[in-house]
Amino acid sequence: EALNGLGTLAVARDRPADALPLFERALTLAPAQHEIRLNRGIALDLLGRRAAAIAAYRDFLAAAADTPELAEQRSAARRLLARLAGPAAGAAPGGR
Repeated sequence: EALNGLGTLAVARDRPADALPLFERALTLAPAQHEIRLNRGIALDLLGRRAAAIAAYRDFLAAAADTPELAEQRSAARRLLARLAGPAAGAAPGGR
């Protein structure tokens, strides 16, 4: 969680390039912390790495599909994904 927090802080300070390796390491150490996937997608998005950001948002949506406490984050990920890939891209099976 510390690495995710440091990455989030780097993004907030408009330093997504510094955040990305923190999120990558955080995912390695805590793959069940699905919110890291979303944060990684945001950093990739801010870096202009569209295809990688789309993949990260989709990865987050798939990983967090059955996690009720991440409903708000799933909604945000769908909006971000739709902005990058079009409205149908954010649709998840079962309307989640």
